[in-house]
Order: sequence, then C-alpha cells, then structure tokens
Amino acid sequence: MTPDLERAAEKVAEQFAGPGGTLAVVKGGVVLIKKAWGYANTSEGRCMTAETIFPICSVTKQFTCALLLDLFPDAEVALAERLRAFLPSLGTQRPTIRDLCNNQSGIRDYATLSILAGGAAEATFDRANARAILEQTASLQFAPGTEYCYSNSNFHILASLIEEATGTDFGALLRERLFAPAKMTTAKLVTDSATYPSDCTGYEGNFESGFFAAVNRSHWIGDAGISASLEDLISWERYLQEASKWEGSLYNRIATEQSFIDGTPAPYGYGLAHGLVGNVKVVGHTGGMRGWRIHRTFASDAGVSAIVMFNHEANAKEAAESLIASATGSGNGTDSSAVSRYYVNGSEALLAEVVSDPPHGVMVVAEGDETIICPALANPINETAHLDEDQLEPPMAERRRVFKKLGSAAGKKLEGRFFCPELAATLVVRETSGITYASFHGPLGKSDLFILKSLGEDVWQTPNLRSIDVAPGPLSIMRRISPDGTLVLLVSAPLARNVAFSYIG
Repeated sequence: MTPDLERAAEKVAEQFAGPGGTLAVVKGGVVLIKKAWGYANTSEGRCMTAETIFPICSVTKQFTCALLLDLFPDAEVALAERLRAFLPSLGTQRPTIRDLCNNQSGIRDYATLSILAGGAAEATFDRANARAILEQTASLQFAPGTEYCYSNSNFHILASLIEEATGTDFGALLRERLFAPAKMTTAKLVTDSATYPSDCTGYEGNFESGFFAAVNRSHWIGDAGISASLEDLISWERYLQEASKWEGSLYNRIATEQSFIDGTPAPYGYGLAHGLVGNVKVVGHTGGMRGWRIHRTFASDAGVSAIVMFNHEANAKEAAESLIASATGSGNGTDSSAVSRYYVNGSEALLAEVVSDPPHGVMVVAEGDETIICPALANPINETAHLDEDQLEPPMAERRRVFKKLGSAAGKKLEGRFFCPELAATLVVRETSGITYASFHGPLGKSDLFILKSLGEDVWQTPNLRSIDVAPGPLSIMRRISPDGTLVLLVSAPLARNVAFSYIG
C-alpha cells in the first residue's frame, strides 16, 4: 500500500463523515487496504467491522444479470413468452430481455410511480404492489433500444422471470451459482428491507439536521435485496478480477460495453455502469436506499477495484472513485461556484438546471445526471452539447434533446384535480395563503401535502419527495393544453418521465 492510498482512505472517513463505514481496495486479488470505522449502531455503541452486513441495494443488479446469463445462455428465446405475459397491458412495441438488462426498455421505474399512485415512503410495498403497477404498464417512455433511462422495474422483472422459469427461489439460485463460487460466505438475499440487516442500522440526515435511523418497508428482488459484508464484496472482487482474464467468462459477458439499437455506445449494460475516473476506464455500480450508500467499481486495465459502504447517505461513488484515482494515479473532481438557471424540454416535460459555472466548465443537471461541459456559451461545445442564453443541448448518450430557456415566473394560479388513468391516481392541487400545495391520491394511499415552487411560465417543481427507494429527485410539473382542449399536467422525474394527469374538476 502506498502512502497516497493510505491518506486517501483516511480522507474518506473524514470527508464523508457519518455514523460509520467500510472500504477496501483490491489489486490482482490482493487486498491493498481494508478499513472499517465508526458505529454500526450509534444507540447501542456497536462498532463497524469488515464483517458487518449491509444491504448492497442496487449493486444487486449485476448479480441478477450474471445469474440470468448463467442460467439462460439464450434468454431472449427462453423468456420471451414469460416477458410478454408479465406486461399484459403493453401494446406491440415491446422491450427485449437485453433492453431490460441495459436499462433501454422504456419501462418507467415502479418505485417512482408508487409516489404518483399515492404511496407513502415508509409504507409496506411488496412484490404484489410492484406487479400490479407493472401489469398496468400501457405505454413506454421511449421506443425500446433507442434511449437509456435507469429503472428498477427492469431488474425486478428479470428476477421474477428467472424464478418463474426455474421454479426455484431466487436467493437459492444466487447462493448456488454465484455466492458459493465467489466464496461470499455471509451474503444472502433478504427481500424485505424491514428485516435487514440485523446488526447494522442505516441513518438518514446529516450534520445540519442530525442523523436518525432510517425506516424501510419495501420488498426487493433483482433490483436490490442482497445483503453482504465488506469481506463478501472483497471476495466478489477477487472472483471478478480472476474471471476478467478469461475471454467468454461470465464477468466479461456482463462487463462488455453495450450499444443502442443504432450502434451508438451505451453508458450502461447488464447491471454495470461504464465510466471514467480521470483517464482510467471503470465499470461498477452504486447502491442506495434510505440510510445506505454503497459503491463498487473495477478499473480492469489497472486491475484495481474499490469498495465503499456507508450506513448513511454520503456519496459512496465519489469516495470509491477517489480511491481508484489514488491507486492508479489518475485525477478526478472538479471545482465549481454556484449559479442557477432553468431550461425546459416541453415535448417530454423534462427540466434541466445549470447549477454551477466554474472557470473550466458548466455543470448541468438533466434527468437526474450531472454533466460537465465547456463554458463557451455562444459556440458549439462538441458534437452533442451546446449552451447559450436561450437554448441548452446537453450531451446525452441516448439522443440529442433541445431545452429552451425558461422565462420568468408567471402569475397564473394552478388549482384543481387531475387524473391519470394508467395509474388510477389523482393529483390534487390547491392554493393556501398564496402558496400552491399538491398531493397524490391513488391505489396505494394518499401522500402528504407538498409545496409546488413556480420556476417559470406553466412550470413547477416539487421538493425531493421520499419514496420506497432513494428519493428520485424533485418532480417537474408542466401545464399544457391537449389537442382536444383538455388541461393536462405532465409530471416527470428522472426515472419516470412525461406522466399525464388530465383535469377533472
């Protein structure tokens, strides 16, 4: 272990301070550093260790895809009819198994849709609830294979199809086909988030608000659900690092960069995100739910993996990438100073916000992702990005979109009841003391009232509403008139876009 790596590991515990955490860096199967700090439970004074069990949340997705390919070499044929039956309300434009694995299906995220159906963040949400939402899916966000949008629904469906086709419990298949070969001795599938892990507590909050125990009552399978310790994930990295040496290995099959239907490279495939730390290519995934953040990533060319696990909500991805940067000598990070202006894509009810304007780049938040682009505001930036005072074209892998600068806030009031038949849900909007509030009422219940902030003409934004998963980011609400003259509110979140609620009174 180098002094730089040791300092970087110490910095993680300081910079991303919270109740506790663990980390490791593995190179060529050898553990360069392993560290645990803080408390697994602050009220009981239970110390964090490398054996402490965490829910690894969405890191589960790569296990789901590996299991799929291990069991079904030709999954498109083997599972096609079952996939069709799982989405009975969908028309002729249907995603493939590959589209699900690559987050290119166009199916909206069921956890986000649960908000629009009136679900409370801490209510029990089980597989039957998820199945009911997915069975009602009658439209897609985009044509399958043409765009990327992260969606838990894809991997929930994959795990369900695997169970149905094999007649075997998903957890048993994971133990037999993946955990045992990788020597992940304490890893297990625990679908009910209210019951795990027993020896560690996840905490919401921060130093400003204080930390408090998070409550989760959702059931996960395929999209999340695996619980594992740092030691288990170290074993997984060793297993993957060895497998990466062999062409055609299960790991290389899920780690191969994917593409869209037109051949354009895609940023995500088979439960793994492809990216860069400095100039080093990495493949990995973040996991998170209320009270937990996990990230594992592998720089295959350098043969180095990093794992970070927090029982609080600090940025585990940033922490893990700082370890990769230190271990490989690459740089990462940017400096910025805050600004804020909004741009809107009216046809798809999408909102983009320029949140900083550093000397060497502009940070744009669009569809939940942060992108750094050049500051030459009046000139084309590259083949896929352009920003000026009136128009934004952020770089997006799936396709180029135009966002027009949003005008100043208008004085029109927004009130009434708006219905979405696809979700059987109603959005109720009212004004009290000059402030606009709203609430979702649907088959899962009635949400608390939340404030709607006017951003400009016919555009509002909600606070970051909590859901059964990590909060999806603020919802944007845009008022439109349909061709038949009906007043419509288009509701969008990064993982569920352009959901229409029509005025009913």
